Amino acid sequence: MPESHSMRIRIATWNLDRSGARNRSRWALQLAQLDRVGADILVLTEAHEDQAGAGMRGAFSSPGSTPYTSRERAVAIWSRWDVELLPVSDPRLCACVRVALPAPSAQLIVYGTVIPYADDGVRTGQAVRWERHRLGAAMVARD
Repeated sequence: MPESHSMRIRIATWNLDRSGARNRSRWALQLAQLDRVGADILVLTEAHEDQAGAGMRGAFSSPGSTPYTSRERAVAIWSRWDVELLPVSDPRLCACVRVALPAPSAQLIVYGTVIPYADDGVRTGQAVRWERHRLGAAMVARD
């Protein structure tokens, strides 16, 4: 009978609500909570490039535009193992990585996204209610 190999991977996700720029007072508490969770892979949204645990490797969505600061990202994926950024439909709102797991495991694909809320763009007349949300969900399905 072939030998069975198994590995447990702890993955956590959290929308940090721009604490790296808008409300830095929450940052230390959020990082402490992330450390307590002890995840091997973190998928953080509305994050900052500097919000990671010790020894983690990161990959990010591309920089956003105003009102976001230069180091803010819609998605940050942090891993205890090496990561390779993969292409996505909208690199501003999504990030996808190939995680190189330790032997005897192979690879794991991790995808993170921010899907616009129902009223995104409505107040400015750029979209009707739910339009951007539906487009975002369709983009994720394509990816």
